[in-house]
This record gives sequence, C-alpha cells and structure tokens, in this order.
Amino acid sequence: MLSDREIERSASRIMTQSTKSNLFYPPIAGDPALSRVLITGGTGFIGRNLLSRLSRMDSQLRVAVRPGGQSRLPALPSLQVHEGSMQRAEDWHRAVDGVDTVIHMVGATAGSRSELLQVNRDITLNLARACSEVPNPPRMIYVSSLSAGGSSQRSLPRHPREVSRPISNYGRSKYEGELAALSYAHRVPTTILRPGIVFGPGDKEVVRLLDPIARLGLNPMAGFHDPEIAFVHVEDLIDAIIAAAIRGRTCQGSEPHHGDGRGVYYIADREFITFSQFAKYAADGLGRKWVFNLRMPLSLVGSVAWVNEQTGRLFGVRSTFNPDKIREASCAAWTCDLESTEHELGWSPAARLQERVHQFASTYKKR
Repeated sequence: MLSDREIERSASRIMTQSTKSNLFYPPIAGDPALSRVLITGGTGFIGRNLLSRLSRMDSQLRVAVRPGGQSRLPALPSLQVHEGSMQRAEDWHRAVDGVDTVIHMVGATAGSRSELLQVNRDITLNLARACSEVPNPPRMIYVSSLSAGGSSQRSLPRHPREVSRPISNYGRSKYEGELAALSYAHRVPTTILRPGIVFGPGDKEVVRLLDPIARLGLNPMAGFHDPEIAFVHVEDLIDAIIAAAIRGRTCQGSEPHHGDGRGVYYIADREFITFSQFAKYAADGLGRKWVFNLRMPLSLVGSVAWVNEQTGRLFGVRSTFNPDKIREASCAAWTCDLESTEHELGWSPAARLQERVHQFASTYKKR
C-alpha cells in the first residue's frame, strides 16, 4: 500500500507536469494501488461498471456481496467473490485481508431513516473497523454523495472545507457513513468522494426522467423553480475513483471538513445545469424537436410522493420518489467546488455534459 507521503509526492509530480487544461491523467495498468482491490456494491449500477473497467487493468479483483448476490455480478474472469452478511466487523475480516485498496460503494438510496442508517452508516462502520484490524490496513475510497455535504446557493458551489449540512434522511445517512469511515482514519487511510447525480449505462433512476420526454414531450418538474444540479456520467466517475485510489490525498480529522477538507473530493461535470436544460439535452438525443416543462406545486408533488412511499411500504417496495427526495428538489442548487478534484486528482470529464446526456438519451431511444 502506498503511504500518504508517497501519494502526495505522486500528486505533486503530476501537478508539476500538468497544464491549465486539467486533462485527466489515465492510470497505468498494474499501478500498486490497484493491484489487489476489494469492491463493495459490485452488483449496483456504478459497481458493475467499475468492475468491468478494473478487469481490463490487470487488477486482482475481489467483490463482497450479500448471500445470493453473486448471480447479479458481471461475468468476469478470475473475480473472487466473498459472500457475507456485512452486519459485523468479523464478517469483513476475510474479505479485506490482503488487499491494497477497498472501494466502498454499498449504499441504500431509499427507505426509512433507520433503514438508510443501517446500510449507509453501520455497514461502513463495520467495514472500516475490519480494515483497521488486519495486519496491513488497506486504503479506503468511500463513495459517498453530494447529498452528504448538503445543498448550495446559486452561483456559490459547496466546498469540501465547508461544514456538512445534509437536509434529507438519505444525505444524513451518507454523512453518518463518512463519519463512520473517519472514526478509523487514524489507522485506515481514507478518501471520500461525493459525486453529484450519476447517470449512464445500467442506470435505473435518472433514466426515469427520459420516459415522459420520450413518450409525451413533457418534463415534469417539482415546484416553480429550476435548481442548478451537478451531474456526472458513470464513466467519468469511474475515472475519478481510480484517480483517487492512485493520487488522492487522505482525510485528516474526525469530520470531513477538518484539515480544510483535505481528502474530500466532489465529483461532477463543471457545467451545472438545471432540470429544464437536462430535458433539452435529452430531447435532442431522443430525436424530439421540443419539450414542455410541466411545473407542478411542491405541495402537490410532495403529497403524491408521500402516497407513493406509503403504498410501497405496504408491498415491500422502496422508491426514490418519496418525500425525502422532494425535500432535496426544493433547494435552490446542488453544486460543488471542483478545484481540488481537478488539480489533485488530475481529473476532468472525458466528454462534455451535453454530449454525455445526448448519448444517454440516444441509447434509451434504441431500446
């Protein structure tokens, strides 16, 4: 495992060679940080894409899944699978022992407050503790969320050094997960990533925004405002995860904002767009010449979301269309400062956001 000092020297050397263009510096296959990697959340949208990428980089991959989760993993050669309950630190010891880097992505996006904490906080705590107890603790990359930091003001992106102010149950649970990881950061070198809204191949959430645009040319919107949003394509997020494993700095202190936010990186495209702009980009990819923004009162949307959540509970179905997400939708902006991400990781998106959304919508159209 690379020491923190070696990581800093590597980042400094890269920055000396870089230009103001902030181009992404691709990792070299066989990099020590990616030699032996444990991935959690490998059955999810981001995890499956990450596994496929790392399998092409000569990494020895190990993935931790809940019992029965192996069938939902991508078919990759030489993939080591560890099945466990994830409810105790002891469940993780065998999974983390002998790896150089842990990329932790297990997470719940919907559910009650206690259900969200059970996954996003408690599993993270168990994993971090297990990492601290093996003879050679691995480095941990915790993929959190922009929601953990909280919303922002228009034209004033949130910076990693700011005190976190999550406003939703989901955001609070991810923030609690960050605190859980940091409680062992004195033993386990830890880097936190806070991506914006992630979309791309295999996504099951953002793709729902395309349904009414494709079928009716309508873009339903909660409220009469149009918040600025940070989006990131899954391939660009994966670039950032890999760059963080190789070059990212590690957190200092028990709170994400300690040490001027060192080791905390927001991941998003530099172009912050509104939902109406997203709809325009998507409409172009869908072959539609126009799209109408259907604005609905927040009170009405919130009531429908509440009914949807209660109905889901009756049938054991968790949906992200719930009051928790409506609270997030009521904010003026969800934007973030990317300076440390670009300069310390040498990262920037590989394509413009408009092109990414166009490609995303075009793929939807061909289904």
